[in-house]
Amino acid sequence: MKQKSKMQFLIVLIVFSFLGCSTRMFDVILYSNQEYKKTDIDKILFVKSRLEINEKYYEIGVIKATQRTSLQYIKEVASKKGANIIIDEGNLNFTLARYKKQNEKESDNEKGVKT
Repeated sequence: MKQKSKMQFLIVLIVFSFLGCSTRMFDVILYSNQEYKKTDIDKILFVKSRLEINEKYYEIGVIKATQRTSLQYIKEVASKKGANIIIDEGNLNFTLARYKKQNEKESDNEKGVKT
């Protein structure tokens, strides 16, 4: 009976070890604890330079990828965090930003944001 318990414990330990070693695709680091409403994924602006952004904006966080992932997945995560803009910084790093002037229905999201 003890042998069976030891074997079960060993199997559980091995499984948890493998789960703990799994790599994450990327980390999302937000600059504040401000929460924003989800944005429309199809309206997110993706740029390679800040000069491509025609309106005033402020940065809300970054995505630091550890491996290549699809632009669609990055947009999904950015949308959930409330970003309107994704700035490709290179080296799998992306800055998340929001327009300073939001639609009227979204203006309540900017409370407490220092500009």
